[in-house]
Amino acid sequence: IVLSDSLRFMPGYIPQGPIQLKPDSVWVNGPTSLLDSITQWVTAPLVVEAIQAGITKKLSLLPPPPEISLSVRNVQASIQMEQVTDKLLFVPLKVRNAPDSLKYFPEKVKVTCTIGLSKYNNIDTSDFSVEIDLKKVPLGEGKHTLPIQMTKKPPEALSVQFTPKSAEFFIFKQ
Repeated sequence: IVLSDSLRFMPGYIPQGPIQLKPDSVWVNGPTSLLDSITQWVTAPLVVEAIQAGITKKLSLLPPPPEISLSVRNVQASIQMEQVTDKLLFVPLKVRNAPDSLKYFPEKVKVTCTIGLSKYNNIDTSDFSVEIDLKKVPLGEGKHTLPIQMTKKPPEALSVQFTPKSAEFFIFKQ
């Protein structure tokens, strides 16, 4: 069963997980020629504005053609909500393909993300990776600047920002 929805959440709130449908599937009976192309069944639209607390709604399934029957006609959609907050971390900068004579700045990058309160204590610096790669950079003596790339972030981290956006590095002759 696929939920047809138009949901708007209050600022500062997100769903705590996926929307739950009960039941999550339906038996479809009818002529094989009609059933072969059916891979899902859609609900009537769920339209809710300004959600900030969990809700449970009974929804009907879209009606089938006369020659098809469904094992259920309604489902229950449940949404659990939670507040979000910002989390600030200082993530070590990784340098790829660096020679031994390299000095770089900054050593850590300030990462700010928005996260659900239930996940706040589960997120730490190991969930993020920021780096510069010197592979295609001519490594002459002196000062250079490269953009910092975020190469890893957890899926539950929303609106991820980091600063600075570039790193300076210096090559010294041995």
